[in-house]
Amino acid sequence: MTGNPEDPLVCSLTHHKLDGLPEYEALSYTWADNAEPKSVTCDGNILTVQHSVCALMKRIRHPSQAILLWIDAICINQSNVLERNAQVGLMGQIYRGAASVIIWVGEEDERTPVLDQLFDLLYAAVDGDVDAVEALPWRLSAHWTDLAYFLDRPWFTRTWVLQEVCLARQARVHCGSFSWSWERLQRIFGFVYNSQDPWAKLDATGVDRRLQQGVTGFMQRWAREDLGNRNLSLLRLLEASRGALATEAVDKVYGILNLAQDQLDIEVDYEKNAEYVFTDTAIRMLRRGQVELLSHASDGVWNNVRGIPSWVPDWTCYDRPAPLPTSSSVPDADLQAPSEALNTLMAQPQVDDTRGLLTIQAISIDTVHVTGVPWPGNRHIKSPFIPLLDIWEIASLGHTRIQDWHSIFWKLWQLPHERQYVATGENYTAAFMRTIVADTVALPLSCTSWEQLYPAFSQRLWRLRREGAPRVYSELIEEVDGLKQYHEAVKTLCYKRTLFVTEQGLMALGPFFALPFDRIFIIPGVSSPLVLRRTWRGRYRLIGQCYIHGLDVEHTTHTGRGRLKTIVLE
Repeated sequence: MTGNPEDPLVCSLTHHKLDGLPEYEALSYTWADNAEPKSVTCDGNILTVQHSVCALMKRIRHPSQAILLWIDAICINQSNVLERNAQVGLMGQIYRGAASVIIWVGEEDERTPVLDQLFDLLYAAVDGDVDAVEALPWRLSAHWTDLAYFLDRPWFTRTWVLQEVCLARQARVHCGSFSWSWERLQRIFGFVYNSQDPWAKLDATGVDRRLQQGVTGFMQRWAREDLGNRNLSLLRLLEASRGALATEAVDKVYGILNLAQDQLDIEVDYEKNAEYVFTDTAIRMLRRGQVELLSHASDGVWNNVRGIPSWVPDWTCYDRPAPLPTSSSVPDADLQAPSEALNTLMAQPQVDDTRGLLTIQAISIDTVHVTGVPWPGNRHIKSPFIPLLDIWEIASLGHTRIQDWHSIFWKLWQLPHERQYVATGENYTAAFMRTIVADTVALPLSCTSWEQLYPAFSQRLWRLRREGAPRVYSELIEEVDGLKQYHEAVKTLCYKRTLFVTEQGLMALGPFFALPFDRIFIIPGVSSPLVLRRTWRGRYRLIGQCYIHGLDVEHTTHTGRGRLKTIVLE
């Protein structure tokens, strides 16, 4: 491909085998482009390509020297399913073999030059330049909003691009006439996300939230947990990439298959629908002993893919409740090995492929007794008070729904405040406050009383809002931050969940649609208890995982405490 930017696009296909190609560059872009397709002359024929492909080819072509590119829109006949199936299986080899990967995020806009200057400052700050750190703009300025809009570009949200950047020898991001090394941007994003600046913790511009999603979130985890140097299971990768989107649901599996150490003998086949692919993938994992899969399934009401059994996760459901920390604590989604005594009584999970039934052994530990009003929540709700967006939002929600939950206990038991929670020895209010955050963060300000927490929190908020000067913000931000960390955990973990009390008097944070008489089971190999609902056929439907305060799941699993029984999930 050669020519000036103003010339018509002309390209030619080469028919060399992949291992015989000279140094070529592979293109990483997104199909999320609503502009009209363009025409390209290819070997004398007119070829219609995506607008984004045409824009990139015009930007990077050399006026006199031919450039060898691998572009799936041109090199793969997308209308031929057999060719597409074969080529998708080679994607890993294609991106590993490329001399470099060109990442095209779209054309520049009027704010891109300002963003380029911000990247220069941030990169200098990453290298320890004190002057650059002091020159960084205030975290509530428009510069950070520009970065948030940049991260909103469709490329940063897609599933297919994950393997493209993970397998690349080197990659470069192009935005119109601007370009940056992907490695450089990764260091910048990590610096921004890990910033100790108190204003960064407010995240009023939404930068930190975007850095945790899609490609940037996956790559942060890839670098932080050294995922690239480990033999990762497909289950672990599916869980890590859940925030990325895919135009076709099956690409949630196919798009990361080449990154997995255990590809489970899955064959790429675009003639199969998402229901079949997700169910088949789940069956293959269960037959390999990856029972932790069940903790990623949830009530089918949240699913985008209809018709899958309740025990099969819908990997396209990115807006599901956040995984409870007990689930993500299992390294590589491996089994928690039960004791030998319990292991002799257990049988391998049995799957009825035709009817979608899973026969498995589980320990029945308790029953849901009473539930609170579910929290639909909205992790991205907007507030009219922009400078304190997240803090103000959490306080408003907390004063309503969570205090309603808190009143359940006093209405249910009429217990004096000094009574201790039987499972941990705490007073009931402290146990409640730990339950709604799944005991993941410390109680702020050493509070052990709900009545202590909200007056202290409200007092600081109203003072911030009333006085409003930067001097006051800087003096009080650390005090607010301790409370904000706790409330961020509340907002994240209570999202689409409800509080319930078991028949044994234990407090739990569980699925949105948990109802009285639902059963709570522990399945050896699954790191968190599961809420199941008995159907009229005598089988069970999986509703979702839960956290029960004071319950030692590992101890219960290893000792076999409770009644081990064979159940059938549908």
